[in-house]
Amino acid sequence: MIVLLADLKTELSRQTTYQQATDLKWCGNTCLVLHQADKIALVGPYSTEYYEIAARALHTCVDGLMIVSERGSRFLTIVQESTVDTFGLAQ
Repeated sequence: MIVLLADLKTELSRQTTYQQATDLKWCGNTCLVLHQADKIALVGPYSTEYYEIAARALHTCVDGLMIVSERGSRFLTIVQESTVDTFGLAQ
C-alpha cells in the first residue's frame, strides 16, 4: 500500500502487507483501516500500526469507524491534540 498526497506524486509512506486484505475503510480523514484475517492495520500518513482484532465487520461513520467483533464493538476516532494535552492518554 502506498500513501500519497492529493497531488498523487508525493509519497508519504509505503507499506508491504503479507496477508490479503478483506476490506479497506476510511477512519476520519487521515487514516485508512485495512482489515485482514485476524488483525486490522491503521494506515496513517507516516506510519502503520497493527492490532490483533478478529473483526467481523467495519462500518464507516461520520466521525470514525465502528469495529464489530465476536467480543463486542469498538469505536475508533481521532482524539484532538487539545484533549490529549488536557487529559493525557490512557495506558
